[in-house]
Amino acid sequence: MPEKTFSEKVRRVFAPEEELEAEELREQAADCGAQQLTDCSPRSHVTIRGTVVSVTSDADNGWLEAEVTDGTAHVRLVWMGRSRIECLLPGRNVLVHGRLAVDHKAYVIYNPDFEIVP
Repeated sequence: MPEKTFSEKVRRVFAPEEELEAEELREQAADCGAQQLTDCSPRSHVTIRGTVVSVTSDADNGWLEAEVTDGTAHVRLVWMGRSRIECLLPGRNVLVHGRLAVDHKAYVIYNPDFEIVP
């Protein structure tokens, strides 16, 4: 990674924490060859790297949902027939593979493959 300029260092001191976290997520995604959500087309196969924001379970219907951000947007991951995945916790970094859909103007991937990454 190239040395940061003085103005970049100053900007980072005064930038909001959320902005810095989003920037770091975008850099990590680029480093592993993942796509940014805002560059993806609906109905295309995508590989996204991001952080799990939340995990919810609808045990009555047998669905598990996780919200993931990659620093550019959020995507909802939905597993049908699952009520729990032990390793899927908020704050974990994941690499997600699946077909991107749009539901009510929000990104969603149904039954994605994923792996926990450092």
